[in-house]
Amino acid sequence: MLSLGGLTFGAPWLLAGLLVLPFLVPLLRALPPPARRLRFAAARLLFGLPERGRTARRTPWWLVALRLTALASVLVAAAAPRLDPAPMAAAAGPLVLVVDDGWAGAGDWAARRALMGNLLDRAEQAGQVAVLVTTAPERPGGPVPPPRLGGGAEVRAWAAALAPKPWPVDRSAAARRLTDWLAERMPARGRVAWLSDGLSDGGGADLARALERLGPPTLHMDAMAPWRLGAPRATDAGLSITAARPRGDRPARGDIRLVDAAGRRLDRAEVVFADGETETEIHVDLPSELRRRVARVEFGPPHRTAGGVRLLDAARRRPAVGLARFESTLSDAPVFDPLTYLAGALAPSAEVRIDSLEDLMRRPLAMLVLADPPPLGEAALRDLDTWMDAGGVLLRFAGPRLADRPGPPLPVALGTGERSLGGSLSWTRPLTLGGLEGPLAGLDPPGDVTVTRQVLARPDGLGDAAVWARLTDGTPLITAQRRGEGWLILAHTAAGPGWSDLPLSAFYPTLLARLARLGAAAADDGRPRDAARHLDAFGRLIPPPPDAPALNGRFGRDVPPGLYGPPGDRVAIDPPLADDPPMPLDPPAGLTRAGYAAAPGGDPAPWLWALALLLLTADLLVSAARRGRTAAVLAILLSTTSGAAIADPLEFANRPRLAHMPSGDPAVDAVARAGLDGLGFVLARRSAVTLGPPVMADPATDDLSLFPLLYWPLTDATPPLGAAAARNLDSYMARGGLILIDGRGGLSRDADRRLRAVAGALPLPRLTAVPPDHVLGRSFYLLDRFPGRRDGGGPWVEVVDGRRNDGVAALIVGDNDWAAAWAMDETLRPIYPVAPGGEPQREIAFRFGVNLAMVALTGNYKTDQVHLDALLQRLGR
Repeated sequence: MLSLGGLTFGAPWLLAGLLVLPFLVPLLRALPPPARRLRFAAARLLFGLPERGRTARRTPWWLVALRLTALASVLVAAAAPRLDPAPMAAAAGPLVLVVDDGWAGAGDWAARRALMGNLLDRAEQAGQVAVLVTTAPERPGGPVPPPRLGGGAEVRAWAAALAPKPWPVDRSAAARRLTDWLAERMPARGRVAWLSDGLSDGGGADLARALERLGPPTLHMDAMAPWRLGAPRATDAGLSITAARPRGDRPARGDIRLVDAAGRRLDRAEVVFADGETETEIHVDLPSELRRRVARVEFGPPHRTAGGVRLLDAARRRPAVGLARFESTLSDAPVFDPLTYLAGALAPSAEVRIDSLEDLMRRPLAMLVLADPPPLGEAALRDLDTWMDAGGVLLRFAGPRLADRPGPPLPVALGTGERSLGGSLSWTRPLTLGGLEGPLAGLDPPGDVTVTRQVLARPDGLGDAAVWARLTDGTPLITAQRRGEGWLILAHTAAGPGWSDLPLSAFYPTLLARLARLGAAAADDGRPRDAARHLDAFGRLIPPPPDAPALNGRFGRDVPPGLYGPPGDRVAIDPPLADDPPMPLDPPAGLTRAGYAAAPGGDPAPWLWALALLLLTADLLVSAARRGRTAAVLAILLSTTSGAAIADPLEFANRPRLAHMPSGDPAVDAVARAGLDGLGFVLARRSAVTLGPPVMADPATDDLSLFPLLYWPLTDATPPLGAAAARNLDSYMARGGLILIDGRGGLSRDADRRLRAVAGALPLPRLTAVPPDHVLGRSFYLLDRFPGRRDGGGPWVEVVDGRRNDGVAALIVGDNDWAAAWAMDETLRPIYPVAPGGEPQREIAFRFGVNLAMVALTGNYKTDQVHLDALLQRLGR
């Protein structure tokens, strides 16, 4: 490295090329070569003619200087120059680099790396050694690494290999480690640069006091503090997620994304922080089938870090629980129906489905509950055994039927009758809950819940069954037995309040929620689970190293965050973050504040490359002017630097394109474009239609007559149409254009008001449900339903007569999010899942899109098939 005042060069040997430049001057001056002198007698005839121009014998000095300057700029730029307006003076002490390398530093890690390189360059220029101090533990709950002292090149290699860790920093532990290190070797005072992540962990003051012994600290903080995502909570309509930020000094916007295990995006929602707000709640409406597929919730860039990602395993998703209803057990009064108490207790933590046993067995369930059922037939018992062998959890409650006639399925052998406690003819008192074991271990049983009746297991009837709950006298209250991969659980009391007050207590929902989790994932049996994926500080799932520790059981904060276990029994471990909202770092007194963007030093190489290019271009133009070829050179330069050409209407006419209107949300616009692109691919595969790439059309300014179909997705951010856009769209529909308005699931709430709000001045025609004989259902495929990503939201078509557009509807309105069902990625794989019908539903959505395109391109020619029978009869005559 070569230093010349405030300018340093990373590759100074290239500067030797500057010594060659003086030797190039004679060569450049000799071009073009001088004219030769020849004696020619007839040349006297040319004497006296007027001179029309002169040809220089040598290249002008100013053109030589321009070319030499261009060459010098190239050599200096290639020598990796770095400008430091305030170079460090020689210091006796080292440069101390303190780096917060926890999860919160991942968002601006590129700026930290650049600042570390700049500071190390300056330290090496000043002849300083460097000390690298990191504040994150080597593993969750582990020790902080000791400081490392070395030369510039050595510390530069350490800094280049440094990466943020997906857990918080521990500045108090780093301060203690630094204090112990200083007790062994006390270097002279130098310069201290603390590259902070901007979050408080309670140990900032301790670290600042330790750093002051090494020199005056400079605290570098980024203006954008990291955001953090809370654990998703299941709601009746979807998920509720809390987003938090340390500072609320200004409004801010972002987005969160819901992703499945294969990395496919299921949904997206906007995050909005008002001025002064540090926490906000995001509600995502999601069908239950898609809700159970959510494997990761994350912020979008630039806020995606380990703190902005939440991993969900099967145990954390909202399980589906079925309550079997039998005709012989129906009660007219809900207060006497045990399913009323079960449904109310399970509602906060599970999706409750009440149906017949036969129908419930055909649906995916985490747990099936039988509340004192009547005797079951042999076929039903075989189906239950098969279901439990596959991993299902069957929870059976006792009652009068089980007490009078014990029958399968049972995990234990029961005695005859029930045990009554605390009755008027009984010497005993009602008993309370005692010990809890197995999956119920860790729950705190309330002391005021009493049981007055129970069915008893025979003393020799437990067999291989486990007792998960007992009464205070030791008699079993909940017993369980493994059945294949599933469980058979018996509650020895009733599901309603007739035998105990457990269904009336606040402990009942907690108990049932813990049992429902068994159907989504295995119980915590303590067996180790190897790491399948680790979550890094940037919020990415990466392969674990070979020596990654295993997870013992299902819970643990001493292992790196990520996914553990085989695919069928995968456990998600989130970063060990505090439950409290993130707080901004309050800089201790005596520290100098600085940012990352304002770091001293700069790289002049891009400016030198630009100068060289500009000078060479000027040389080219001057040389062309001297030869009379300026116009040709300018044409070549303009052709290579011009942007995309203006679209040719003839190209649109020869190769039609579909268009979508802006929705007000860039992410939704991207989905619309991908959906129309996917529909165009399917059209090319299944018909003779070949479409050009879809475009986004502005209805206020663009010529809409170039597009046979306009797709308009609606969002909460969709602005109302202006007067010019409304006139343009009205003219477009009057001349045969077709518009598909897609509410994407939002029109279910007051559709008429929402449509008129976004339509603005555009007159909306009368709409009706698609008739059975409408051309939309027969233009290419025969269809009687028109689903998209969702199903059930229309469509509705314009009511027209034969006097306008030959009876062809110009407006179709729906709510099924068709573009998301059509969207494909670069490998022609669907981007978004569809529900509830899966891939068969997507196929019907594509067929609807093909029919829609045929209607837009050909009108109502297919409606003639309605009269096919009459035409054949006439021909037969």
